[in-house]
Amino acid sequence: MSCLAMPGASSEHEDRRPESKGTLAVCIAGVLYVLFLAANIFDMHGDVGIKYVGFALLIPLALYRREGPKLSAGEILGFVGLFVIWPFIAFMMGVFNGADAATAKTATTPFLAVFAALLAVPALGAERGAKYFNYAILMFSCAVAILTILLFTGQISILPALVTRYLEGTAATGSLISPYPFAREDSMLRERVLLAATLWLVPASVYFSATRRWIWSALCLSGLIFAVSKAGIAVALGFLLITLVWNRKGRIFGLGAVAIGIAGGLFFFPYVLEDVRSAFSSDSDQMALRQGHASSVMTLMSKHPLYLLVGQGAGTEFYSTGTHNWESRMEVDHVDAVRQYGLFWFLIFSWLCGRTAVRLIRSGEPEKKANGWALASMYVVGGTNPALMTPLFMFYLAVCYLLSRQPHGPTSATASSAEGVPIANLDIQRA
Repeated sequence: MSCLAMPGASSEHEDRRPESKGTLAVCIAGVLYVLFLAANIFDMHGDVGIKYVGFALLIPLALYRREGPKLSAGEILGFVGLFVIWPFIAFMMGVFNGADAATAKTATTPFLAVFAALLAVPALGAERGAKYFNYAILMFSCAVAILTILLFTGQISILPALVTRYLEGTAATGSLISPYPFAREDSMLRERVLLAATLWLVPASVYFSATRRWIWSALCLSGLIFAVSKAGIAVALGFLLITLVWNRKGRIFGLGAVAIGIAGGLFFFPYVLEDVRSAFSSDSDQMALRQGHASSVMTLMSKHPLYLLVGQGAGTEFYSTGTHNWESRMEVDHVDAVRQYGLFWFLIFSWLCGRTAVRLIRSGEPEKKANGWALASMYVVGGTNPALMTPLFMFYLAVCYLLSRQPHGPTSATASSAEGVPIANLDIQRA
């Protein structure tokens, strides 16, 4: 798998956006891309079905650039080995070890999102693809804020019937508007909007902070508080502190915007910071659950040492002392990845994530650095819930990989502007 170490090996393999074939074509590609992102953000696990329609929207983008991304043969073999061959072996091992074939397939298909990004994103350019990705998460944050305000004012019934049915959820997910488990007698809200993509507000908040778009960063942070995502709030605050220290320009304005974002969230959920602290205490129920999962996996590995290296298999179950039940997934996604796919695969996957993030951060270009910090933050927070081994993370990882291979110099956005392609001014909030 060392062939994955070849990004940027030669200039002839760099990922450059092809010459524009016209403003209309680029605009259509952008619209399809944003619709794909919206479908996968609001239907992250495919419970409604629009997620799969979203992937179909990427087909014209893949055809728009027929020659495909300019990856070297070694890189292509590395991606195929890491995201096709090994998952297929894990699928076969899982079925052999008693996993349900449908469950094993669900566990392995998210890796195909890597190739969807590698084929489709070059139609827009990696930088624009990454920027649109983060603004789609911002759109999601606005939706969470609006729904929270409607809950607060008691006007949730004014929403269209289609949106209401979406919020009612499915038999598998239940209602997306759930009781706030830590509400007090004087709490202003006793319900919250908790969607599967909530943790993606963490990298978006970090991205906008690193690019000094402080207002958008604060809005994403407020969205995390509205959803009462305790792990998300903790990780976001940690990475926001890093980016504030890293960014000397506009630091005071950034601190003010973050404070406003926290204050906006605390207006509805005043005890959320106390809940974050208690969630990470040793006697919390959630910590006990995660510790039970982890200790059960360690026990499994001690009984079957081969599982540590190659995994138990995709979709397999293990008995968890955290729930005293058989489980096929766990909240600690890093540990679950090792359990299903093995330490060997997980180390290479983590190396790819870290290598990509470090290359972006060290690039010296604001957009690349911001996406590098965002990818690193999502890798960390994705392990606190089942959010790492998902199509959305695999897609963003591939987008960031393509972005890390772009040559230094004028960005794709600048090049597009020179060609006459209209680009919205997205930097109006920079200090």
